[in-house]
Amino acid sequence: MIDPWRLTQRFRELVGEAESPPIVQHDGRHTANSLWREAGIGARVRHAWMGHSTLELTERTYHHVRPATHEAAADYWRTNGRPASM
Repeated sequence: MIDPWRLTQRFRELVGEAESPPIVQHDGRHTANSLWREAGIGARVRHAWMGHSTLELTERTYHHVRPATHEAAADYWRTNGRPASM
């Protein structure tokens, strides 16, 4: 079993060693879910991995659209026109 306190301490040490600006460890959950979603991993799988109480929480709270996703959507529009689903 991983001790959450030790994990947090080690994370802070690594951030300090990297001379990175402060990073909130919890932000990694948001990033992970967003990347998994972009990779096509289904909502139910991500929900299970995240350990959320509801699927809605996984879908609504923990998804952020990255600039690359916006760019891909714009490229699609330029090439194919407006998607039929809109």
